[in-house]
Amino acid sequence: MLLADIRLHLAQNGSASIQELSNRFDTDIEAVENIMSVLRRKGSVRQISGEPPACARAGCGCGCACSSAAQKSADVYEWVGRSKRARQAPG
Repeated sequence: MLLADIRLHLAQNGSASIQELSNRFDTDIEAVENIMSVLRRKGSVRQISGEPPACARAGCGCGCACSSAAQKSADVYEWVGRSKRARQAPG
């Protein structure tokens, strides 16, 4: 299941961008954004930055990668939930 895969990846690696997750799990950016919304509502992740692509920073206005989709793909999320191992530990 993609949500469990992304949750495990973030728990193991600490953080990742929407684009990284999209590439890693071979799924579209909108699906990853929806999953990140679920994880954010559960308090498992938080958005830590969103460095836009160079073209978007320049504001070229050409309609290439300067879209909100390009901006969102640069959003980075950090794992703040407990790891799977921590959830299984007694206590």
